[in-house]
Amino acid sequence: MTFLEKPDVLHTQLNFNDIICLGSVVADHDNDITLAEKQAVERGVTKRRREYATGRWLARYALATIGVNHFDLLPGQAGQPVWPNNIVGSITHADEYAAAVVTSRLNYHALGIDVERMGRLERNLLPKVLLPDERQRFIGIDATLIFSIKESCYKLLYPLVGDFIDFLDIKVHLDDVRQTFNVCYVGRHKANAVIEQAEGQYLMFNDHWLTCMMLKANKASTAEKNK
Repeated sequence: MTFLEKPDVLHTQLNFNDIICLGSVVADHDNDITLAEKQAVERGVTKRRREYATGRWLARYALATIGVNHFDLLPGQAGQPVWPNNIVGSITHADEYAAAVVTSRLNYHALGIDVERMGRLERNLLPKVLLPDERQRFIGIDATLIFSIKESCYKLLYPLVGDFIDFLDIKVHLDDVRQTFNVCYVGRHKANAVIEQAEGQYLMFNDHWLTCMMLKANKASTAEKNK
């Protein structure tokens, strides 16, 4: 992943190969997005508008590198970005940072990304986010990482199935050596089980977690046939 911080460029690497992942400090990028994009959030508070504009700017910057220009990246019914037909992507932001991932739909069926400040998940919220066995397995691990992984899963799944999944519908398995993860779906809606075919990676930067979930096109097709 490349972090953009005008005028300097900082490099932080995720092993994404053909996925473009860009990140930046949240700043005033109102002049870097389209009029339609501005109007979609014009009633928001200043903080929300800055986060939104930074995310859209990053997405535009990433897409321009693969020759995709002249479009309005507007929010869908649930607030998710509506990407050009041949593109999949995801945008996220925390208080200080924003990030975007994009790639061709030929190679990937869906993406989900999330950024969270480390330690932000309060102890009293653990039973709502972590399954009982996760609370045992992840003793000593910042629960915010697990929260972020489940957020990435939701961001990947919703554009595919249009379903709001619960945190407790997802069971996380970490490889903390390779900084990768995969998940099991333990909920009731069969279509959501496609998330089990996705692959995840995470990293730490500047007291934040970044998690990304990726569903390759060939795996999505196999999962559809096996329903």
